[in-house]
Amino acid sequence: LAYWLELKEVFTLHNTPFPMLLLRNSVLLATEKQNQKREKLNLSWEELFLKTDDFIQKKTKDFAQHVFDFEQQKQFLKDQFTALKEVTLQTNKSFIGAVNAQEAKQIKGLENLEKRYFKAERLKNQDQLDRMLDLKIALFPNNSLQERVDNFSTLYGEFGQKMIDELLENLHPLE
Repeated sequence: LAYWLELKEVFTLHNTPFPMLLLRNSVLLATEKQNQKREKLNLSWEELFLKTDDFIQKKTKDFAQHVFDFEQQKQFLKDQFTALKEVTLQTNKSFIGAVNAQEAKQIKGLENLEKRYFKAERLKNQDQLDRMLDLKIALFPNNSLQERVDNFSTLYGEFGQKMIDELLENLHPLE
């Protein structure tokens, strides 16, 4: 669609009606076995459509038995340094650079702890995450939509005419 929208002025210049644009349907085909695996792993289709990094982070958080709110701690630190800066500005303004540097150091330290925490949680649940990622990779080869990697003839060979019938029954691009 973006490509066609770039051409709108060309159509206007040549006094040609601009075509009606329609976003094409995209379909993900999953075997019954893949769907059973998805259900067994307690994954939703929405989760599987997440970007891989977001997917890993979400599932790692879901597995965590002890959730620690790092954002709340970062905000607490920022509030503390805001109060310290106010006092500093009233006493010795030349000290503000050191306060800003210390704030950045403390926030960075907390961010590093957050990364290590999630890495430890991820390692603790690595087997489960690997099984989930295997399914995600099977459904989204090369981290892309299935239709951009798999050939139609391969899918037709696997699913047969039933695939065409189901596509016609379920896809309604103008609705």
